[in-house]
Amino acid sequence: MLGLTWGAIGSGFFMYGKKMGRGMFLICGILLCVFPMFLSSDLWSLILGVTMTVLPFKLEL
Repeated sequence: MLGLTWGAIGSGFFMYGKKMGRGMFLICGILLCVFPMFLSSDLWSLILGVTMTVLPFKLEL
């Protein structure tokens, strides 16, 4: 269920980043869509997902 959530947020970030030319949103969007395929731990999925969701708002690329 977490993978579906991160994928939906990642898709939104990707579309926003591509449309507005914001690199950090684009990169985090791609990573949010891909990383759940490689993790099996719910704890690490939650930690990385929240980090990549907040990161574009704190850093500018």
